[in-house]
Amino acid sequence: MAKQKKEPSKKDIKTKHNQTRKKAMVKALEKSLGIVTIAAKTIDLERCTHYQWIKEDPEYAEAVAGISEMAIDFAESKLHKQITDGVPSSTMFYLKCKGKHRGYVERQEITGADGDAIKINSQLGALGAMSEDQIKSILKDD
Repeated sequence: MAKQKKEPSKKDIKTKHNQTRKKAMVKALEKSLGIVTIAAKTIDLERCTHYQWIKEDPEYAEAVAGISEMAIDFAESKLHKQITDGVPSSTMFYLKCKGKHRGYVERQEITGADGDAIKINSQLGALGAMSEDQIKSILKDD
């Protein structure tokens, strides 16, 4: 007697369809360097579905995270090419990000009017205990 094939359930069909769509989305994300809107439009998928899959499917979430890292690698390779090509702003950017431990840091000096020290009203520390009228009075004094 021949075995009869069991018909797949609607749930099985939906699961298989979703797995196919997830694979398509991962490929679309790779092509778009992780830009969700472009990838979703490519395969006619709602962006919210993509984010729901990330929440519900750890394997999918891991694949998407890997694509984000790939996009960063791509951008870094372009930055390194610009540095090699002698683009000063790219070199400065790289040093500000990766060379902080060597002193390549931008600092801002904040001063009061005409370069004087910033005046701090010591009464402001107790604002929580003051009435609205007391606070208004302090602010008028300045």
